[in-house]
Amino acid sequence: MQYINAHCHDFIKTPNVVGAIVNATQEYDWTRVLELQSANVYAAIGIHPWYVSNASNNWQQKLTDLLIQNPNALVGETGLDTTHENIDMQMAFFVGHLQIATKLQRGISVHCVHAWDKLLHIFKSEPLPPVILLHGFAGTPEVIRQMPDNVYYSYGHDILNNDKAVKRIAATPTTRILVESDDFSPDILPDLVKKIAEIKSIDIEKMADIILKNTQRFLHNGLA
Repeated sequence: MQYINAHCHDFIKTPNVVGAIVNATQEYDWTRVLELQSANVYAAIGIHPWYVSNASNNWQQKLTDLLIQNPNALVGETGLDTTHENIDMQMAFFVGHLQIATKLQRGISVHCVHAWDKLLHIFKSEPLPPVILLHGFAGTPEVIRQMPDNVYYSYGHDILNNDKAVKRIAATPTTRILVESDDFSPDILPDLVKKIAEIKSIDIEKMADIILKNTQRFLHNGLA
């Protein structure tokens, strides 16, 4: 079985991990992440909602220029997190990221914590990029039902030994499920696939292949 790590912050190669989406969280890290790009390693550059107050005045132009120079790069990590301050600033930054991703037709990796109503409002009121990844998804089945059809859902370590994760995974379209390590070792990916396979009542090898193809499709703007 092969895996693509849908969200991490550094690429750690293991025997079955054939690729990754490596995310930056602040401007100073954009160059490092872009330098990790290879045939199967994709960079995502953006400003995490925790760090919006650290951004330079011309961050949008810098981000746009780097994305144009790196045609395979995605936008992210960006998003909304009401457990941190500056939610109004976060929303402005998130919309700015969305607009750039839409203009350049790039996928976007989104962090959302306790801000689903705000996120849904933005999705309904703004033009959207071709594909959206909700990383470490922890929303409810009702949130999934309200999301656009180009949204993919990435699951990480918190689905293990978590009864609340069962309902959200069961409600997630099988063709839009991905797996991620985030800050954990990529060795966790097989365990995540196994858990999802159990919940979906799908053979584990088949589930791994489905998730691999889902990730490849996401990386090709939903067209692969």
